[in-house]
Amino acid sequence: SIKDGLYLLTAKVSSLEPDLIIIYYGSQHRHITFNDFKNIFGIRPPGLRSLKSIQIIETQFRKWISNMLTENKSEWTSILSNKERLKNSELYRLYSRFSETTNNLGIPLVTTTFNMAVNETSPKEVKEFYEPSFPGVDDRIKAIRINNETVRMHAKQSHNVYSLETGKNLNGSYLEYYSDLVHMNKEGKIILAMNIFNGIKPILHKMLDH
Repeated sequence: SIKDGLYLLTAKVSSLEPDLIIIYYGSQHRHITFNDFKNIFGIRPPGLRSLKSIQIIETQFRKWISNMLTENKSEWTSILSNKERLKNSELYRLYSRFSETTNNLGIPLVTTTFNMAVNETSPKEVKEFYEPSFPGVDDRIKAIRINNETVRMHAKQSHNVYSLETGKNLNGSYLEYYSDLVHMNKEGKIILAMNIFNGIKPILHKMLDH
């Protein structure tokens, strides 16, 4: 998660004196987003699953919360445009701590949007396919959207921080590039790497010009 990344940044990465740091976070810290916006996601989701029976109970629990989200639809859609609310979230503060650290080190930071096998436009039956092993698919989609909007906003309001869109030919491409809901297969990883490489080209040129 980004919390682990903050530790690694100071404990290991900074001593390598990198020219540029790229971070790709999203699904790993969705629990932070759930906690930031409890009224949108109902209540915090259960922790790690250890037994099949617990997984079944959790799946039913997430379906119940999904019904609650439908009732809160108007409030949910306003979240993404509420810059102050996003800025006051723990997630925004964590991205800010990351950029403050890289700025102190004099290293440019690239924050990237996160992708999953499904998104808002994916067929209902596809989302239901992933539900048993990844309960709360619709919640995860919303959490990723909040994360990605936070990434964009943070970069605009921060010094020496860039945001990079990585979803081209990848976000929601469940048929071609994913082995499960969030993990990509070999081809998906190549697409992600190319999206990032093409995205940082202007940044690299700018750095070389200086």
